[in-house]
Amino acid sequence: MIGQELGKTTNATPTDLPDGYRMTELGPLPAEWQVVRLGEVFDIQQGKALSRKKDKGIRSRPFLRTANVFWGRIDLSIIDQMDFSEEEEEKYKLHPGDLLVCEGGDVGRTAIWEGKLDGVYYQNHLHRLRPKVPEVETCFFMYWMQAAITLLNL
Repeated sequence: MIGQELGKTTNATPTDLPDGYRMTELGPLPAEWQVVRLGEVFDIQQGKALSRKKDKGIRSRPFLRTANVFWGRIDLSIIDQMDFSEEEEEKYKLHPGDLLVCEGGDVGRTAIWEGKLDGVYYQNHLHRLRPKVPEVETCFFMYWMQAAITLLNL
C-alpha cells in the first residue's frame, strides 16, 4: 500500500528518468538502491502485553510505552515498571540502535533507542525493529517513516 501511494507521487516513465535512476514499485530510485521488504532487513518484534499484575513480582523492570516515543526521540522522564520473566527479558530487552515504532496514538511514530539506560524493555503497543545487517541505516528508516506519515499522509 505504501509503495502504491508513493508510486502515485510521480508520472515519470522509465524513459523520462535521468541517468542512474530506475523505476521501481516505489517510484523512481537510484539504480544502485534495492527495494526490499521490511522483514528482510529488520527483525520485528511486538512488545509485551500489559497485565493486571504488571508491576507485581520480583522481576519488575522498566519499560517504554507509546507515551515515551516521539518523532526522533525517546522521553525517559516517566518510565513504568512491569514484571518480566527471564525468557521475556531476553525477548523484550532493548539494544542500542533498535527502532521503536508506535502502533497506537500517532501510528508509525518512530525513534531510535540509544541505550541511555540499561535493562529497559517495551510494551505491546510498540514494535521493535532491530537491523539484521550492519548496512541498514536506521536513521534513514526513521526519517522515511516521519516523512511518509507527516508529509504524505500515509
